[in-house]
Amino acid sequence: MERRKAIRLSFAAVAAGGAGALVLTKAFKPEIKPDAEPEKLEYQETESAWTYLPLDPGVTAELAYAEYPNGSCMYGIFKSVIVQLAEKIGEPFSSFPIHMMKYGHGGVNGHGTICGALNGAAALIGLLVEGRVNQDAMAAMAN
Repeated sequence: MERRKAIRLSFAAVAAGGAGALVLTKAFKPEIKPDAEPEKLEYQETESAWTYLPLDPGVTAELAYAEYPNGSCMYGIFKSVIVQLAEKIGEPFSSFPIHMMKYGHGGVNGHGTICGALNGAAALIGLLVEGRVNQDAMAAMAN
């Protein structure tokens, strides 16, 4: 087959494939209609069950160091606080899935992107402190 015919056949195949893909995506696209009209939701302040009680920093540090081998820095920091609050308060701390914080090992799943100690502290701040302004101010002090 000569070169020009091969090029024309290639272009024709690409054009036909593109046209076919376009027809298939348009022909079988479902029309999605919302069940209801959108409405503006107002934020309502609620009383949080995630209250905080002061903890002994020495005990917290010892617990964090002890938990480091089980999940790294983020896990150790987070668990050291949650376990103490579970002992003092009970629920909702008693049933918190602490193992989820193991993703923080090695700077978020081993990628070295953020310090686990800071990430764990920021997670605790997000859980225990209400209001973005207060959270931001406390996280800034942790850095």
